[in-house]
Amino acid sequence: MKLEALNEVKKQLKGLDSKELLAIVLRLAKHKKENKELLQYLLSYKSQETLYVDAVKAMIDEAFAIIEPNKGAYVFAKQVRKVLRVVNKHIKFSQLPTTELELLIHFCQQLQAYAFADKPITAILLIYDRQLIRIDKTLTKLHEDLVYDYRSAIEKLVVKS
Repeated sequence: MKLEALNEVKKQLKGLDSKELLAIVLRLAKHKKENKELLQYLLSYKSQETLYVDAVKAMIDEAFAIIEPNKGAYVFAKQVRKVLRVVNKHIKFSQLPTTELELLIHFCQQLQAYAFADKPITAILLIYDRQLIRIDKTLTKLHEDLVYDYRSAIEKLVVKS
């Protein structure tokens, strides 16, 4: 079965009445957890981005609290990658550069607190460096006044690495 172009799907959705559209949205939400999370973001947090960022930051904190760095480098790196996948998913939901910056900065701050206490692990350093590069790319999308506001937090990340 060949998938139709997004434009064709859009045309078909425009032809549906509200009950049919509601049934389709609910079926999509039931089908996959990520669809339900995206729907929850769009309905609950789209207009309250700061609450969304705070909720995701709390999730990051909880995830890092569960991580045990003493279990070995491989397990630690695997758990950090899992947290990063969750962060990336929530960044994808929001699609705002400011949200992306705040979540990535918070992730890097948490990673600094946990990973660099002992001897640094190469895999973690690579993940950390990639996130710093990503932060720099995201900064280019923002207005220069906002860049100035985020600069101090980013400089703290770079100095400690």
